[in-house]
Amino acid sequence: MSRPLKPLVLTLEEREKLMLLARRPKTSQQMALRARIVLAAADGLLRCEPRSRVTPFLLR
Repeated sequence: MSRPLKPLVLTLEEREKLMLLARRPKTSQQMALRARIVLAAADGLLRCEPRSRVTPFLLR
């Protein structure tokens, strides 16, 4: 069993920048995916949700 993860807390400014990166058409796919992963982690999705529920969120 792995160690419990500390919650990831983002400021409003950090969250806005990540959302912009995730949605901008000129952002590389790799960078957009990373932004969505960080946003999901900040929302707590990566700690408690089954992978099948997290994957569609990341592929948006």
